[in-house]
Amino acid sequence: DEAAILDLVEGAMEGGAAGISIGRNAFQHSAPDRLIRAAALIIHEGRPAEEAMEILRT
Repeated sequence: DEAAILDLVEGAMEGGAAGISIGRNAFQHSAPDRLIRAAALIIHEGRPAEEAMEILRT
């Protein structure tokens, strides 16, 4: 589910990861562009997963 993916991204970044690889979770998503944009907010801007979820709700 989307929230779980973004929580995973947030946890990885908090744990010191330099980036992520989510593969089919993104490519098979109904709106892959929005999922990637949400993940980018977490990775590049340090935003929390809950805030990034707003992109997927619009």
